[in-house]
Amino acid sequence: MVAEASATELLDLHWQMTLGRALDRALEALSERWKKHWFTAVGEDGVIIGATCRLRPGDVVATHYRGSLIAGMMRGVPLKTLVAACLGTVESYNRGRLRGDVAGSFEHGLIGCFSGNLGSHLSYGTGAAWAMQYQRRANVAVVLFGDGTAHRGEFHEAANFAAVKKLPVVFVCQNNQYAICASLAQQTACRTFADRAVGYGMPGMQIDGNDVIAVRTRVGEAVDRARAGGGPTLIDALTYRAHGGYGKLVPKEQPAAEIEAWRRKDPLDRLEHQLLDDGALSTAAVSERRTRAGQEVAAAIAEAERAALPGPDEIDPDLVFAPACARRA
Repeated sequence: MVAEASATELLDLHWQMTLGRALDRALEALSERWKKHWFTAVGEDGVIIGATCRLRPGDVVATHYRGSLIAGMMRGVPLKTLVAACLGTVESYNRGRLRGDVAGSFEHGLIGCFSGNLGSHLSYGTGAAWAMQYQRRANVAVVLFGDGTAHRGEFHEAANFAAVKKLPVVFVCQNNQYAICASLAQQTACRTFADRAVGYGMPGMQIDGNDVIAVRTRVGEAVDRARAGGGPTLIDALTYRAHGGYGKLVPKEQPAAEIEAWRRKDPLDRLEHQLLDDGALSTAAVSERRTRAGQEVAAAIAEAERAALPGPDEIDPDLVFAPACARRA
């Protein structure tokens, strides 16, 4: 069983939520000026942070496009590097070769989609877990994906293979209930995505994705089970997309009353209220943390915007493939 979060861990969770929220908000605001789509994770960040906060060095996180930078932040990637990756400059971890919100930093145990083809990272994350098992490493892969992606063939193939091989992987469906414009009811007749776990021969559960403490506990238990050789788990983390599918896209398909009801369940607000009620944080401390997070993000953005774009030298194949990194080390 995963131990209850200590007061220090709860304060750390709150800081990570505050910083991740500030980063997401800032990049969403800049996306129009940068002429880039931004897939906000506001309201869903409790799933990402709760699912990754108890991982160890050597573990892997495979993310989709929504919230990948928050996952990168949780794995220790500097904010300026994350922002630079969105801008495609030489200060990014891939030195501008690929947009950073779809391609993670291998050095930090991150695997991204690497293309607009949703679902590919399910295979990558499962493959990483297979490598861990083959190498007899005590590590785990956590794969985050959306409810829309849960209908793709890659999901079924990855889940079935992971169960057959008893791989150390935890599948976490970041279930925000909308796939661009299709509601959950239009996507599936399943009661929950967790019900599918029975067909693969693995444990499955639905959890409150807007309760970051519950996510930490349940995913943590699944991670511990996988690390001990118990095999994969499928978790349906129920949350909500309170904004449009991307950028300034108006969520016409979502009833206003539904959006408002879910906004009252915002994971950061819920955690703050608990900490305030417990006396662990004061209103002044919350305000100070928000200010500090905004300042750190603003400084990272300013530094990233000053970085140069990549030149022809960055196309050199010796700088692209993984063996080149080993040769340079």
